[in-house]
Amino acid sequence: MERALFPLGLTSTLLYAAALACYLLLLARDGRAARRLARPSLIIAVAVHTAYEVLRGLVYRHHPMASLFEIVSIVALSLALVYLAIEVWRGNKATGVFVVPLVLILQAVAMLGMEPTFDIPPILRSPLFGVHTGFAALGLAAFLLAAIYAVMLLLFHRALRHKRFGLLFERLTSLDVLARMNRGAVLVGLPLFAASAVFGLVWAVREGISGLWADPKVLLTLLVILVYGFVLAGAYGLRWSAGRVARATVAGFVLTVLATAATHLWLPTWHRFGG
Repeated sequence: MERALFPLGLTSTLLYAAALACYLLLLARDGRAARRLARPSLIIAVAVHTAYEVLRGLVYRHHPMASLFEIVSIVALSLALVYLAIEVWRGNKATGVFVVPLVLILQAVAMLGMEPTFDIPPILRSPLFGVHTGFAALGLAAFLLAAIYAVMLLLFHRALRHKRFGLLFERLTSLDVLARMNRGAVLVGLPLFAASAVFGLVWAVREGISGLWADPKVLLTLLVILVYGFVLAGAYGLRWSAGRVARATVAGFVLTVLATAATHLWLPTWHRFGG
């Protein structure tokens, strides 16, 4: 089965490239063929990518997050899965032209650096920890997608104020749809990220890890959950404008990136694979 890994991963990369071509065709022409092919082509790519990750886990008997390139591949798959869910939910394919290229780049980079992983930390063999990291990857992908929609919305607002119209305005989507997809991505991401935190805490308690509530990773994770909860409260409860929600979404994602970097590079924490 190990011999099938690289061809399967390479096939997923090529299929993402084919899906991107369909979404570009949808942007350029918006024809019937492009509308019919875009989503199915991405679904096929995601299915093959999922099969690759499952096979890699079975071959090396660990959650496929033991190296930087394995993590990059998981992020690519998570982003594609979350995007597909929101595309189906909102019924809009137009923004795929901004998301699929990022998925393609991430998976291509992952495949260029992917190697066999034999030195596996024991933590990556824990089923509960696998559930924790899986929810975390999906939640972070949803936050990234929400930030992409937020930046697009802010750029479109700016172009609208300066009366700079073009093909993107004609082909992509309306500002109202972008605002709904921005809110929808946060609405998907927050429960996933919160579930990741819950499973992570359960795993830590079962492992008997001390000083849990003083750990910077735990505290910053709770802060991120609170910030995105505040974004949703502003969007649905306080009736914030679409621009304000978008700016808050971008701020939340910046906080998430800084918190992740801080806990893995600078702050003392037990939350590292190396122990």
